[in-house]
Amino acid sequence: FFQIIFFTFPFFKNRPKWKHIGVKTKWAYPLYSNPSIQKSIEDSKEVILVESIGDMLNLHEQGFSNCLVVFGLEVSPALICSLMTLSPQSIIISTNNDLEKDQNRGLNAAIKNYLKLSSYFDYDKLSICLPIKNDFGDMKDSDFKEWESKKNNLEKESQRDHISKMANKMLNENMLPKSFSSKVNKLRREFV
Repeated sequence: FFQIIFFTFPFFKNRPKWKHIGVKTKWAYPLYSNPSIQKSIEDSKEVILVESIGDMLNLHEQGFSNCLVVFGLEVSPALICSLMTLSPQSIIISTNNDLEKDQNRGLNAAIKNYLKLSSYFDYDKLSICLPIKNDFGDMKDSDFKEWESKKNNLEKESQRDHISKMANKMLNENMLPKSFSSKVNKLRREFV
C-alpha cells in the first residue's frame, strides 16, 4: 500500500511536489495501478525509467505511456523484478539532466543504474537518454520531439564506450561503490 499526496510550495515556483507515504523501494509505479501501462510497455517492448511522477506525467502528456517511476536516483529491487517480469527489449534510463550544477547527479545516477541493471539485462537492452532540459517538466513540445529523435537514434556501441569511460572515472573518484568495480571492468573489457 502506498499513497502519493500532491502539493505545491511557493519556493518551488508553483511546480508540483509529492509526498510519498509508504516504502518506495517496493513500488513499481504506475505499473500495477494502471493496467494500460503494462499493455503500453508490452506493445512498445520499451520501458522509460524516470525520477519522478512529474516526469512520468509530462511524458504521458506527450504520448509516452511506457514509463515507470524510480522515485529518486536509484532503481529499486522491486522495480528490477518488475522489469524482469516484463522482459522489455529496451530499457531507457532517463533520470534528470542536472546540466547547470557542478555535478550532474542525474547522469551519475543513470550510469550507476545502467551498471546495476547490467547484472540482469544484456547491454544491448540498456541505454541512457536524459531529458534535453533539466527534467521533462522543463521541456516544450519541440524539446520532446528532439528527445524522441535522440532516443530512437542512439548509437549503443558509442554510448557504451562513453559510459565505460565515465563509469571508470566515477569509480576512480569514489563516486561508485567499490562493489561496482567488476561491472565497470566487464564493461571496459567488452566495449573499449
